Amino acid sequence: GETGRGAEMAPTSAAPGKPRVFLMGLRRCGKSSIQKVVFHKMSPHETLFLEATSKIVKTDICNSAFLRFEVWDFPPPSLTDFTDQAAKWTPIFAGCSTLVWIVDAQVCECTRPASACRRGVDGAARQGAPADATR
Repeated sequence: GETGRGAEMAPTSAAPGKPRVFLMGLRRCGKSSIQKVVFHKMSPHETLFLEATSKIVKTDICNSAFLRFEVWDFPPPSLTDFTDQAAKWTPIFAGCSTLVWIVDAQVCECTRPASACRRGVDGAARQGAPADATR
């Protein structure tokens, strides 16, 4: 299982050598719920009562000697996060291995999540994510 529960922490601290999986998306799209169900064996019904994520929450996943990585659960980005606070995001995205953008399938209008995803991926590319992260 994972090595401990998620811990709120400074965005630039990370275990060296572990890949980082970033969970990002709009408010209440299910980022934390997906993490709790997949990695913590919480029932989907229980996730309805999770508190909103207000800071980056990092969880170490160590299922075996070959499966070790970090999951970073991000609060929803504001429209200006990636442009106005570039210095904050540069060290974060520089260590990104995978960016997973969560979209709530129950939301009928998909323009807003799609444009937010585009801003997130563009921001990651500008702030130092690996070149293949934008493909």
